[in-house]
Amino acid sequence: MLDVQNLLNWSYLRRTVDGWLPTKTYALNLDRQSQFKKVNGISFNISTGKIKFLLQVAQSKEQGLFDANDVQEVLTKGITNSLFTLDQPAVEFPSHPFQEMRYGPSSLSKTNFLSTLLHADYLLKMISTGVEVCSEPPFQIRDASDGFMKRLPEWLQEELKPIDERNDCAIMNSVHRFWIEAGEIAYQHQFDENNNIITYYLDDVPMHVKKQLMQYDEQGNLIDDVSKLDDDHSPEGEFAQAFTRYYDQIGSYFPELLRLKELLKLGVLLLFIRSTFENIQKYINNINIEFDSINDYLQRIRNQITYPCETDSEINRIFNSCLSDQNISYSQVPYEQIKELKTKIRSQLIEADKSNLKKVTEGICEACHCAHQTATIKTLVLNWLVYNQKVELISFIVHSLETYKREQYSKVLETIVYMGVHLDEEKQFKLNNSTSECSWVPAVFCSKKKNGLKIYGGVSLQIKLKEGIVQQNNRQVTMIDALTMMRNISQKQQHGESTTVRSGAMSDSNSNRVGSVSDSVNGDQGSRNNDSYRERQPLEYEPTGRTEPKNLNEQIAMKAAKADAANGETLKNIVLRDARWSPEGGWVKKQYLHRSLDKSTNIEIHYVFNTLTGEALDFKFKDYPREK
Repeated sequence: MLDVQNLLNWSYLRRTVDGWLPTKTYALNLDRQSQFKKVNGISFNISTGKIKFLLQVAQSKEQGLFDANDVQEVLTKGITNSLFTLDQPAVEFPSHPFQEMRYGPSSLSKTNFLSTLLHADYLLKMISTGVEVCSEPPFQIRDASDGFMKRLPEWLQEELKPIDERNDCAIMNSVHRFWIEAGEIAYQHQFDENNNIITYYLDDVPMHVKKQLMQYDEQGNLIDDVSKLDDDHSPEGEFAQAFTRYYDQIGSYFPELLRLKELLKLGVLLLFIRSTFENIQKYINNINIEFDSINDYLQRIRNQITYPCETDSEINRIFNSCLSDQNISYSQVPYEQIKELKTKIRSQLIEADKSNLKKVTEGICEACHCAHQTATIKTLVLNWLVYNQKVELISFIVHSLETYKREQYSKVLETIVYMGVHLDEEKQFKLNNSTSECSWVPAVFCSKKKNGLKIYGGVSLQIKLKEGIVQQNNRQVTMIDALTMMRNISQKQQHGESTTVRSGAMSDSNSNRVGSVSDSVNGDQGSRNNDSYRERQPLEYEPTGRTEPKNLNEQIAMKAAKADAANGETLKNIVLRDARWSPEGGWVKKQYLHRSLDKSTNIEIHYVFNTLTGEALDFKFKDYPREK
């Protein structure tokens, strides 16, 4: 019963000391230092590599719908689309007093995201049946109108009147499912060419409540009853329409409903991050500077200058021009003066050549972003200008430009990796739950005197994007550095200052329950990693492998491994023998697999990880043949 109680006593929601929802609205119990009202978008600065979250900061705690912990949770666990249901546990128990929680993806386990889905769905069930379930054993019920429904104004209470209290509700022991479903999200994409910044803006998420009559099949399983036409004028249809129509107003009294919108939009940000990462990878892999374009560029430079200037013919030309300007014949000038004048002319032409060579070298260095290799460029330019040897110069320029572009665009990739974002695309998931945690809550249904109406359903947060124009008021935001936020949260978690998950409760001075911290991020890490033996004989660890990356793919892979070291795969068949990393001290051997930029190969990195302190050391690339 304690596990069930912990599910209902979510730390984000207040409850009275005896386990009921309060009759007035309270703010969500979020992190006080990072409360936000809305997700409005994200920007990527290709030149600097900086990523900014575009968020509306909550001006008061009552406006807060999510915090930095939620941002970190969605991005690192890879949560985009999600489904949640509360199902009948078994065919043979049609009147079972509990319902089983099932959800997908599995990464929702032990998250505040999952708790939000549960409590939003639970609230919908309680409103539709007019019944409130207490969070304290034995989980008594009372009329919702005597409890949390008092938050709503009378007109809204009337709009949300329970199904069985509506006109024409004559269905005995009927079963319906109501579920909350997200609609299409409009987004707007902008590219600032001057500053090389990509920005995505998000509009509000329309939310819908939908309904479906259900029936039992021959095996006793609940299935949708498609034999009857969907009647929007039925009591169930009217309830769903009213809830949809006033969803935002209802959410102002029950913020967990509005929170669903922002969690879904955080998932959209994750899609944008993944898309940007993949597009930049493709761009980097396909960078191709054409020789012809560089050759044309050099030819334009060559047409604008004369080099070398210091030649005998040019000296004689200038000398004769000087004599002609003065109306002096060559024979009238003494030999010593001729020699002196030509020496001065030669000296001036040498300086002109030096100046031209410097200008051309500096211009090419600036255009090709290789100022740190001026000496090399100068030699190549000199060979080109004097001997017309330009193939080597063109090759050098092409290589420099390709390197510059890779380094420039890799900045965003590095930022994403350092953020610890879950980049692997989602596979199709099945609705399930964790066998290691409780997935049962008291069923919500009307008592027998209220016709035995049962409600099933859930929450469907599926991302459906459409490109359009985002309203201007959704673009007035605070820009928050994404990497800084993610690092701050990780540091707090390492010091045990964060990770508020659903469980437990304590009472405050107003006799309202507020959640308490329960599961730590590394809560059972030690016990999992202490299982160092399998049936086969353990292998002794030998310190082999490379420490230095060979290319850009390996640079990114190494940074990804270090940023996400805690989530690497533990190699249980390897026993560490090095005295520096004793198993007794919490050290285990781990491996991290990272896909190359072109997704053609996996880059394997091994390292040692301390399950007690979170320290990770001795990162090495493993590109040698595996021993059997």
